[in-house]
Amino acid sequence: MTILRYILWLILLALVGCSSKESSTAPDTPAKQKVDNQPPQSIIGKTRETQMRLVSQNNLRNIGIAYMIAAQTGPVMGPADLGSDVKLVCPRDNQPYEIIWGVDVTRLPSGGRHLLLAWEKTPDADGGRCVLMADCTTVSYMTAQEFATAPRAQGRR
Repeated sequence: MTILRYILWLILLALVGCSSKESSTAPDTPAKQKVDNQPPQSIIGKTRETQMRLVSQNNLRNIGIAYMIAAQTGPVMGPADLGSDVKLVCPRDNQPYEIIWGVDVTRLPSGGRHLLLAWEKTPDADGGRCVLMADCTTVSYMTAQEFATAPRAQGRR
């Protein structure tokens, strides 16, 4: 009987020791208040803009790869030359990308890295847009002023 009482006493102590230390009637102190882990709306908006910018840059990068591959067999004259897997619509504004068709990217001066080949049709909230250079590999973000003064590649019609 003593052993059973001893075991029950240990179980009771274990249960009391494992119970919550907080009192349900204790006032909330800063340490006890629930922390809201949600970021402010301004950060959420910027994060979404950043995600859309990254997706758009990836789409432009894929357009550049497809353009370069298609240019190996002749002039790239339209979307059909790029293949059906290439996304030609910007996720930010759901507008098709502006693409200069008929550019011989294999014969551009300085490899075409200073000429625009494709870009987002509309600027973002900051006035800039993602662009693809005519070297078919360089993708970047340009401010409105940079975009307005950037030279465009010349294509055949």
